[in-house]
Amino acid sequence: MDITASDLLRNRSQREDDGSGHAKSTVTLSLPSYVKDLPSVAKLYSFFNQLTYSDGLVGALLATTKEFITSPNCDYLPDPRLGSTCNLYCCNDARYGQDDPICWPQPYNPRYPFYAAISKKPTDSHSFESSIMWLDLREGDLSFTSQALQRKIALLKPRVSVFYEGNPDSTRRTFLKENIDSINLFLTCLGTVSATLRDQQRGLTELQRAYLTAKAILDFHQLVEKPGISDTPATVDTNKMGCFVWNDTEARMLYFAGLPVFYIRPWSAFDRQIIEKVSHVIQHASHPSNASQRRIVAPKLQRNVFGDLPVDDPLVPPAIPAWRDVNETIWQDGVTVQKKLLVAPDAGLFFGLQTESCQAPYFFMWQHFRPVYLRCLHAGTLPRSVEFWRKMLSYPFLNLVERNAKVTGKLQIQLEAQIYVEDSIKAYNANMAFHPPSLKGAADPVIARRLIQLMHTDKLLDQSRPQPSRDLTIAELDVAVSRHQRERNGLIEQIFFYIGLEPDPSIDYGIVAVDWGTRYKALKKFCALLDTWHGDKSLLWRRGIDMDLIKMEYAEGAQWERLLAEFYVQNVFSVLGRPLSLPRRL
Repeated sequence: MDITASDLLRNRSQREDDGSGHAKSTVTLSLPSYVKDLPSVAKLYSFFNQLTYSDGLVGALLATTKEFITSPNCDYLPDPRLGSTCNLYCCNDARYGQDDPICWPQPYNPRYPFYAAISKKPTDSHSFESSIMWLDLREGDLSFTSQALQRKIALLKPRVSVFYEGNPDSTRRTFLKENIDSINLFLTCLGTVSATLRDQQRGLTELQRAYLTAKAILDFHQLVEKPGISDTPATVDTNKMGCFVWNDTEARMLYFAGLPVFYIRPWSAFDRQIIEKVSHVIQHASHPSNASQRRIVAPKLQRNVFGDLPVDDPLVPPAIPAWRDVNETIWQDGVTVQKKLLVAPDAGLFFGLQTESCQAPYFFMWQHFRPVYLRCLHAGTLPRSVEFWRKMLSYPFLNLVERNAKVTGKLQIQLEAQIYVEDSIKAYNANMAFHPPSLKGAADPVIARRLIQLMHTDKLLDQSRPQPSRDLTIAELDVAVSRHQRERNGLIEQIFFYIGLEPDPSIDYGIVAVDWGTRYKALKKFCALLDTWHGDKSLLWRRGIDMDLIKMEYAEGAQWERLLAEFYVQNVFSVLGRPLSLPRRL
């Protein structure tokens, strides 16, 4: 909203003495008739008196913070770096853009006030030597020598010596010495050390930063801290960087020293200030270099290990109604989820959140390796980590590692998977290729169903296995374990209705059968197996054994089947610390 003439008179007719040389006015001012015709009454500052540090040649609104920014001695407003934290990037010119005090005005810092006196690149000079302290090193500048740098630094050294003599114990002396040491260090490196263009650019930039900071300390001392400074505002030096301030003390100090002032205040602090021109803040144009940009990685989504497999994937075998989402009923309190050690790849590796371009090669690699794996499983194989199986399925895409290479971390897992694939295939068939013949086309859903059923069969826990005790000799324990194993194998055979490592690829048997009568017989054997496990069993537990539920598929039968599934997954999780893949149909 524009300021009216009456508002301006009310604000300016009674000015307090703010120490800026403007005394309180006791005269009632009358506006000339021509003033009323001006497009903006704000421009009347020239009629009354000059601007003070709290007024502005230009002003702008910072929409983010709802503050005003003004400058009493500059006709431009740089964009302030607002916020408590921000990322720091090294830009293409080896500087730090808006966060670099030699590139952009910074917020006033009482510990480093001299940053306001940083010299900007002269706009009226085109010679190489005069602009060398602001040079952005390019390939065309590779022939530059350190002579121009040395001549520039030589002009600074007498001022440094005078400052040392007059300020033997000041903090500024310490800062100044640090920057002079940096100048000497980088000057030596640039003149004697062979380096790439980027390293030379960084070295030159650090030398420039040290030079400009040292010069700023001397200039700030001369303009602000030197005794005898006049109360009359000095002419602004537009070649200085200036800084952002938030209070009258700092704004007045810099204003009278002739340094650019960029005063930021909330709107409520505006009372008697005059703004000549409403403007916009200037954005910094430097951009991060490719090497320094922080790589923004899309969040890696993880499949919910307690959730079911995706229903919209055509390769996922259908779920059994009573087993659907049963892992989500697991009570997790008191049990720490542990990493999986599996005898075969988990279904989540195939049906996780990776793209189809990864899913299909996994299936083809497993189809190629499956006969070899079954031979290894029959002979006995150790459980492996999920990462191991992922590397094994990714074998066609691995950058193979030398077997004798010294590796650590994930590369060690990759090497183990690589050796496992190659040695297993050689032992199975010396003429067999390590890679599948093709990685394109449609995968067979039967492969997934067989793999899931294999995992389920292998992980049927047997908590009733005979354990060593003082009452049993080693021979008696071996006999008891062998007898128990035969009985268990017979029970599992009746649960799944097949013998071997994998089910028939075309028929649903046992507890996965579609026919309720067939499934009910298998569920009774499954209940008998689970009855040997520890855990609380509800009153419904014996119902499927004691009662004939053959005609109660959709009532007590479905309820009892779900009860067995929930008891099974809870016990598996309590012992292993992780959920398992669930049985599925064709």
